[in-house]
Amino acid sequence: MPEDQNSATLINTDSLTSRKYISEKALSEINSMCISSVSHDFRTPLSIIYANLQLLEYHDFNLDKETIKDAFSLSRLAIKSLLRVLDKVTVIDSINKGRLEYKPAKVCLETLCTNLVKTLNEAEIATDRLIYNHDSSITEIEIDQYLFTSLFTHLIFNSLTYSKRDFKVIFESKLISDNEIRFTVKDFGIGLSAAQLDVINNFMASDEKDLIEGIGLGLIIVKECLLLQKGTIHIASEQGKGSLFTICLPISRNC
Repeated sequence: MPEDQNSATLINTDSLTSRKYISEKALSEINSMCISSVSHDFRTPLSIIYANLQLLEYHDFNLDKETIKDAFSLSRLAIKSLLRVLDKVTVIDSINKGRLEYKPAKVCLETLCTNLVKTLNEAEIATDRLIYNHDSSITEIEIDQYLFTSLFTHLIFNSLTYSKRDFKVIFESKLISDNEIRFTVKDFGIGLSAAQLDVINNFMASDEKDLIEGIGLGLIIVKECLLLQKGTIHIASEQGKGSLFTICLPISRNC
C-alpha cells in the first residue's frame, strides 16, 4: 500500500476510534446522571410512603376519615412519581442501547392527548392544572404513540414542576398544514434566563449527545424523541414570567 494511502487509512481509523470514544463517554455520562437522578427522585416518594405507613400503624388506623384519606392519597401520588421515574429510566436505557425506533400507527390525536393530560393531572396534588385545547380539524393521524407520549410527558412535567400549584399549564394542538401539526406547551412558572435559554435551544438544535450543565434527563428524552419523529422545537422564555415550548411534528392524516 502506498504511503499516502496508509496514512489516510490510519487517519480514518483514528477518527472512527475517536468518535466511538466520544459516543461511549457520552453514554457513560448519561448513565451516571441516570443513577444519580433515580437515587434523588426515589428518596422523597419513598419517604412519603414510609411516613404514611408509620402514621397509620402507630395510630392503628384510629384516625378521622379525612386524615386516612389524605395518607392514602399522598401515598398513591408518591407511587405514581416512582413509576414515572422508572419510565424515564426505561426510555434512557432504550436510547443508550439504540432500541428506540420510530413506529407510526393510526391514532385519534384527541383521545391520545386527553388520556395523557388525565394521567398527568392525576399525578398532581392540585387537580386540573393541565388544560388541553384540541384543534377539532385533527381527527385520525399517523404518529408513533410511544415517542409522542414520552416526548410530551417529560416536556409537560417540567412545566408543571417549575410552575406554582395555582398556575395552569396550557397544552394545545394546531393543524398548520396537511402534513404538520404544531403543539404548544405554555406555563407561567419561573422561566429561564437568557443564558439558560441559549444553552437549551442550542442543545436541542444540535446532533450532539454530550451532556451540558443545566440539561436534565427529561430534555435528553425530549430531544431523542423529536429526532426520531423528525420534529422541531423552539423555546421562548422569560425569567419570572414562564416559558413557551413550540413543537412541530410531521404527520400522515386521514381526516
